[in-house]
Amino acid sequence: MTELREVRSAALLDALVVALAALLAPFALRAIPLGALPAAYRLSASVVLLGILLGGVAFARARRTGEGRLAAFGLTSDRPLLGEVVLGVGVAAGILGANGLLLLLFSRLQPQAFAQASEARESSIEALAAVPLPLALGTSLFAGVYEELVFRGFLLGRLRVALPGKTTFVVIGQAFVFAVGHGWQGPIGVVQSFVVGLLFGALAAWRGVRVGIAAHATIDAASFVLLHTLR
Repeated sequence: MTELREVRSAALLDALVVALAALLAPFALRAIPLGALPAAYRLSASVVLLGILLGGVAFARARRTGEGRLAAFGLTSDRPLLGEVVLGVGVAAGILGANGLLLLLFSRLQPQAFAQASEARESSIEALAAVPLPLALGTSLFAGVYEELVFRGFLLGRLRVALPGKTTFVVIGQAFVFAVGHGWQGPIGVVQSFVVGLLFGALAAWRGVRVGIAAHATIDAASFVLLHTLR
């Protein structure tokens, strides 16, 4: 019993360290002089630095789990990789469609609130649109991999060890951390990130992290393509 309690306490500490890093990392990035870079490259540089920081913290904590790094990040699976990727792309298509319908409904039911939220997000949209499409696609792939590994792989996995039988609470908790880390996207971006975090968290709890990686990368890449096409 004592050993089991120690295992759960260690897992909870791992999760808290990564969650704290995810919440503080955006502030830490402000200390890095990214303003010296061309505007089109600042967002990608921020994403890469954030991924290195959070991935490094999670990787360092994974050494302490005693279960191997692949297992600690939820990457062990007997299912064919191609099938996981196809399922992830299908999930991404469903999420993109549902998101579009919800935004349309919001704009019709609360046009003033939608306009205010869109205006608050305009600066982040301009930053996204400034990224060259090839670089944007590479950034999407990188973000899809590192965010799923850190949040739905390591963070969710350690929380499930620390809080067995409380999968719903664990999924909500990691989605909250994930959403707060996207505060730079404005109110709509935070809400969307929370919903996506819930969906990907539930997906990881059911099927593992590889489907989420494929879905996340597809959503980000499709969003960049649509943004460049429409603007």
